[in-house]
Order: sequence, then structure tokens, then C-alpha cells
Amino acid sequence: MTTKDKYLLKYLKYKNKYFNLKGSSLPTNISVVDGILNNNTKRLKDRFDLLQVEIVTSYMTEFIGMYMQNIVDFYNKKFRNDVHVSGIVREDKFEGLVTGGKLNNCLVPVGLDFVHWYFIDNLNQSHNPYSYNMQILNSHQFCQTHALILAFYPEKRNKTDLKNAYNNVIKIWTEILNNITPSIKDHNAIIHTLRNANIKDETYFDIICNYYLKDRNITNIINLIKSPIALDLAPNFS
Repeated sequence: MTTKDKYLLKYLKYKNKYFNLKGSSLPTNISVVDGILNNNTKRLKDRFDLLQVEIVTSYMTEFIGMYMQNIVDFYNKKFRNDVHVSGIVREDKFEGLVTGGKLNNCLVPVGLDFVHWYFIDNLNQSHNPYSYNMQILNSHQFCQTHALILAFYPEKRNKTDLKNAYNNVIKIWTEILNNITPSIKDHNAIIHTLRNANIKDETYFDIICNYYLKDRNITNIINLIKSPIALDLAPNFS
């Protein structure tokens, strides 16, 4: 049995634990797993759990960035709103554009090499996910999604905590996945980007990608982002 096969069997065992899959979802020789587990089990499992959540949530972040206008169009239609999406704004220009009323009712990526998303309402008020404790200060954790929530769910413009903020992320991601599907070309481009970012963990990446992301299977993605490991790890990503 190759090392990759061992990882796969171990993965399937934990997949069964988290998602309660039965029957044909498991290999007939799952008992082999018990024979290959060793003192490194916890370390390997922790690493694998982390990568599962990192890769699938990174997929969602890339997907939302690529389809931001489509997503905004969907929510504008749903809520009969007229939110716009700005191009990237330099940090030194941002405040002047806000006070000058140039970014009203607009989702705005601010920065250069790395951007942070804000929502500016019709009263020139700037809504920053950091200010609502939606994400760790100076992190780049799901800020596009947080900004979408601030734009279309004004009742969420209150101080919160990281876990509650992530629960709101789950809800909007689920709605997006159920209504907007990336093209095969765009999907494959995202996978290529993620593969390059995880080249040192290629074995794990292949297993995770083949289960969660193959054929744009939204059910598996939703199951993962709602799973205990995601609820535990994702809110603290930086």
C-alpha cells in the first residue's frame, strides 16, 4: 500500500466520522486504517483537517472574487437594491472618495497588492468588517463575503464575534452556491491557482480536491464549510 493510499484510507475514515457517510461511501478494507495508524496520527489528522478547511474556503474566496459582479447582481435583484462594485481604490485616495460621495452604495476593495473590502452606504458611512469584529484585525479572512453581508443585510451591522460572523458567512456562501455556478473554465482556473499554492501538500490537495471540488459538487462544499472542523478553524484564519 502506498503512502498516498494510506492517507486516502485515513481520510475516508474521518470523512465517515464528520459526515456520517455509510455503505458504499467507504472502502471495503477500511479496517486496514487501524493497522496503519501510528504515533503520528494526531499530527497528520490535524494537518489534514486544516488543509481541508483552508483549501475549500480558499476556493470560495477565489470564486466570490471572480464572480463578485454576478453575486451583487443576484442580491440587487433579490432585495431590489442598487449596490455597485468599485474598482480597486488606493488607500491614500479612499477617505477622500468616501467623503466626496463618490462611492455611495458601493462595495469597495481598498489597497494595492492586498485589498480589504468595505461597504459604503447611501449616507457616506463606511462599513468595515474589522469594525464589527467580523474578522481578525489586519487579516484577509473572507472580507469580500463580510462586505457583501454588510451591504445586503443591514441588520448585521453590529458588533459580533468571529464565530457568529463565520456562521453568517456559511449562510451567504450556501445561498451563493445554490444560485450561481462557476463555468468549468473558471472552476479549473481556481483549482490551478489553489494547486500552485499547495504544491508542498500535493498528496493531500489531490484527495481534498477530488472529494470536495471535483465536478463543482456544491453539496460536498457546503458539508465541509458547515462541518465541526470548519466551525472550529475557519473563524480564526488570518
